[in-house]
Amino acid sequence: MTDSVVVEGYARLRDGKKWKTRWVVLRKPSPVADCLVLLVFKDKSDKAQGNKERASVTLEEICGVETGQWFEGVAFTLTILCLNQTALLGFDSKEALQAWDARLRYSLGEVHRFSVGVLPGTKLESGPATLHLCNNLLALARDVPPAIIGHWNLPDLRRYGPVPNGFVFEGGTRCGYWAGVFLLSSAESEQISFLFDCIVRGISPTRGPFGLRPVLPDPSGSQTNSEEKLNHDAQELEKRLSMLSHRSSTVSYCASAGGGRPQHVRLLGRFRHQPIREQHEQPDGHLD
Repeated sequence: MTDSVVVEGYARLRDGKKWKTRWVVLRKPSPVADCLVLLVFKDKSDKAQGNKERASVTLEEICGVETGQWFEGVAFTLTILCLNQTALLGFDSKEALQAWDARLRYSLGEVHRFSVGVLPGTKLESGPATLHLCNNLLALARDVPPAIIGHWNLPDLRRYGPVPNGFVFEGGTRCGYWAGVFLLSSAESEQISFLFDCIVRGISPTRGPFGLRPVLPDPSGSQTNSEEKLNHDAQELEKRLSMLSHRSSTVSYCASAGGGRPQHVRLLGRFRHQPIREQHEQPDGHLD
């Protein structure tokens, strides 16, 4: 693979109601680009012979990468979530899925996902969802295949912070329709808050020192090597985040109930207020 190619190999693509196996290439237009170009060839030899790709799609405003299992005849799926489109790829093995996932997330920067629950009392329908954080883009997604149900620019959040058994954030006026308070249930609220803190300050918490590139799994590598490498990386990342995120920060809240379910959330403490936020917009109100 060349420097501009993030990952390539055989993957399945939807063609109507059927899946077709094609040689797929995901590359960056330039080393600093924040988008990806998806190129589709009939097979590996088609690309090797220098033939023009059968299809080309530019994926912009990427806000997450989500993996899944068994969808309409395919054992494993990988979805690249963008604000205006999605790209769905299918794989026959878990090892190929993990390799593509790892390479994509590394090439895109700070890409994280958390299983959360959307609580009642906001613009969003309550229920399970996935919280995606891709650099400065924050999104909530649900369904199979996943679809975005809400999105925010991280610098446009007015406040955020962990609460007991959950995480809460408030979109400022620059968030347009998505302004307001959103409350999520999560067992990883401290880790989410720590990542927010780092990214809004321009810190990359999951990258190695001096930008050293890790050994990424090969899409065609063996199952044992891929699993061992992924398990090791996951353990190292968990240790690093755990060491850096130990701090106390509490935000209390209470919900007024009616008919057995919360109707709105009144925040009693302060969320973390980011200095970068003050540079763009003065707060247009305070919560009592």
